[in-house]
Amino acid sequence: KKSKPVHRLVVRRYSERSVAAIQAIANDTSIDIIDRFFDLRDLAEKLRKESRMLNNGLTRSSMPTAMMLFYRDGLLTREDIVEFSQELQDWITHEW
Repeated sequence: KKSKPVHRLVVRRYSERSVAAIQAIANDTSIDIIDRFFDLRDLAEKLRKESRMLNNGLTRSSMPTAMMLFYRDGLLTREDIVEFSQELQDWITHEW
């Protein structure tokens, strides 16, 4: 399955992005610690909702739509999808 390595790449990029956002808030000493705590809580809730797509049992039929969303969110690049058919690449990268 070509989609498994791509999915793993997406999860890695999402994780890196999420950890960086968490660290940015946690390390921002210009913001009061109480405000940072609540900002982190809000971010954790947002990330929890967003990450559902990453582990919701993606199927063969749902993967193209998921890949399009990952591409739109900057988690996939054109280079990441070159192994797929031109038709699928065009669909993933289409501007909706």
